[in-house]
Amino acid sequence: MRVFLLLLILLLVLDATIFATPIYMAIWQGSLVPGHLLSDFYYSMLLSLYTSTTSSILILLITIPVGYYISRRITRRNLLLPVIMLPSSISPAAVGLLLLLFFTKTPLGLIIDNTLKIVNDPKGIITAQLFLGIPVGVSYFTALFSSIPRSYEDAALTMGFTNIEYLYSILLPMSTRQVFTGFILVFTRVLGDFGASYIIGGGIWGKTVTLPIYLYLVSQLGGIGVLVITLSIYIVSILVLITIVYQLESMEGLPQNA
Repeated sequence: MRVFLLLLILLLVLDATIFATPIYMAIWQGSLVPGHLLSDFYYSMLLSLYTSTTSSILILLITIPVGYYISRRITRRNLLLPVIMLPSSISPAAVGLLLLLFFTKTPLGLIIDNTLKIVNDPKGIITAQLFLGIPVGVSYFTALFSSIPRSYEDAALTMGFTNIEYLYSILLPMSTRQVFTGFILVFTRVLGDFGASYIIGGGIWGKTVTLPIYLYLVSQLGGIGVLVITLSIYIVSILVLITIVYQLESMEGLPQNA
C-alpha cells in the first residue's frame, strides 16, 4: 500500500508542478493582458460553456436511450461498438475535416449547411462536440445499464410498464448520481476539444473561438507574457468549474443509487 501512496503523491506533485508553472510565471512577470485579448478571453469562456453545455445535454438525450437499447437488445456488441466509437478513436482534427468535407462537398451536407449555417458558426462547434462526445456517452451508459440487474426491468414489465416508462420513470431516477457522472465525463470531453471545433468553426475571433482555440491563437502571437497569464486564468477557471461540478455531485440532495 505504501507503493500506491507514493505513486499517488508523485502524481499529485507532478500535476501541481506542471499546472502551476504558468501561474508562477504570470505572478513573477507581473504583466497584464491587453484589453482586447481579455475581452476575447471572456467571450471564449462563455462560448465554451454554452457550446459544451448544449452539446452535453443533446448527447445525454441521445446516448441514454441508445445505451439502454444496446445493453438490453444487442448481444454482439463487438460488431457495433467499434463503429460507434470510431469518432473518439481517430484524431479530433480528422473528425473536423470529415465534417467540413461533408458540409461543403456533398449534396446533403450542402443542403443542411445552407439551412442551418453549420460551417464557421457556433452550431458547427456543437456539431463537432456531438460527434466526439456521443461515443463517450454510449460507452458509459451501455456499461452502466448493463451493470444493473435485469430483475428490476422484469418486475416493471410485469406490472405493466413499457420499456420507455421503465427507463425514464424507474431506471434513471434510481441512477441519478451515475447519470450526473456521465454528464461530467461528456462535458469535460467536449469542453477540451480543439481540433474538430477549430476546423469546422473556423477559429473566427469574436464568433467561433472557444477556450482551447483561444489559447492556440494567443500562442501564435508570440507574447509569452500574454500566454502565461491567459493560460493561468484558463486553468484556474476550469479548476473552479470542475470543483463546483463535483461539489454538486456530492450534495446530499442527490439520491443514492438503489
